[in-house]
Amino acid sequence: MSIKGIAVIGFLLSCLAEPGRAQTSKNQEAVIVPMVKVYVTVRGDKDAPITDLRRDDFTVLEDGTKQEISYFSQEALPLKIGLVIDCSLSMADNMEAARQAAIQLVQKLNPDDQALVIGFSNSVTTATDLTTDHKLLEKTIHGLNATGGTALYDALHVAVLALRGQEGKRAIVLLSDGKDEIWGGGRPGSRRTFEEVSEELARSRIALYPICFGESSFLVEWDLDKKYTLKEILESMAFKSGGRCVMTQRATALSGSFMAILTELRTQYNLFYMPTNRIADNTWREIMVILNRPVREIVHRQGYYATQ
Repeated sequence: MSIKGIAVIGFLLSCLAEPGRAQTSKNQEAVIVPMVKVYVTVRGDKDAPITDLRRDDFTVLEDGTKQEISYFSQEALPLKIGLVIDCSLSMADNMEAARQAAIQLVQKLNPDDQALVIGFSNSVTTATDLTTDHKLLEKTIHGLNATGGTALYDALHVAVLALRGQEGKRAIVLLSDGKDEIWGGGRPGSRRTFEEVSEELARSRIALYPICFGESSFLVEWDLDKKYTLKEILESMAFKSGGRCVMTQRATALSGSFMAILTELRTQYNLFYMPTNRIADNTWREIMVILNRPVREIVHRQGYYATQ
């Protein structure tokens, strides 16, 4: 997808593509679900990744049925990362720290990793194509400046569109300090809603890693409808997609938060399987990963929609 200009971004924001449903009938061959890829983070004491596990340590269930793991490794697969940076006016005092933290992540990418940058305030105002050109990414990040409100959901929507058709291990790293709303408050900042973007993430099979900057506000501040706290919104999207929230209170800790996510993406276990139920009927299939030894936390996406 090309997103080299605001006009193109505006077009993207007007489009909400729905995946096609698999068509089956007695006179039509059923569409088959492709191999399911599950990236699993396992952490032990002091939040440290556990890296000495073997294939036999894992059991994968789909809708309660055990699946045979076809491919297993802990190889650091090439990454495709969408860096989505909040450039609302409330970030003004911390914008330089945010820029430096994002640039540090770019500088630590491997040569075959790709990334794109999306900045957002009142709307999605800055974007690059997916690229291995670190200099271009750094230049774009340097150009991010704080102004206006927070079109958070629209920015995530554009990131999903940019990564959705890409092959490989995909993740969105989001940095934000507040809820989706216009500058001055009272109305949403995005055309999209939390529910719509959460569904898009689940269908696209892209992991979301939100960095919630200013932890106290995320714990106590509610969305405009007074239904969920900001922490609940971002945690639910991250959990379902296979990512996790990183709560960060201080600007000086932002670099550590970005690097922790990059380390996690590189130390995940890669578990691929051919589902026993291979018919693409567009239903939600629940995934559960079980270990034969006690650990503090297992993180993976919670399921997928069975589409071609």
